[in-house]
Amino acid sequence: MAKVTSKYVPNNADMARFLMGPEVARVARAAADDIRDAAEAAERMRPKKGKSTGKLADGYKVDMGVASPTKSEGGPRHAGIVYNDVDYAAVIELGGEDPHIEGQHVLERAAAPWHVPYGIRRALGSGK
Repeated sequence: MAKVTSKYVPNNADMARFLMGPEVARVARAAADDIRDAAEAAERMRPKKGKSTGKLADGYKVDMGVASPTKSEGGPRHAGIVYNDVDYAAVIELGGEDPHIEGQHVLERAAAPWHVPYGIRRALGSGK
């Protein structure tokens, strides 16, 4: 029997065009919008010490940018960026200098389902 060998040769130019194309931009924007909506809903449901103004929940915003992973990861691509522009959002998300002020990680948890390794683990039935 003849030995058959082949070598995969990636088409980097077409992949680069695809990653910077409108389809990827649309998907990145949709994912960022979903993450923003999930973070906003989670913030509204999070228990508060006092009456909430809703300012923090309303502060989640979406911008588009370009992620610049290494060439081996496909190179630059469209990316959705979710952030909160309220001045005290970082303390709520990450915690304060006082060790008694724990971070709530609202945005981090809202974004977890869109994180590729998490998605792979979930698809394989392991991890949360």
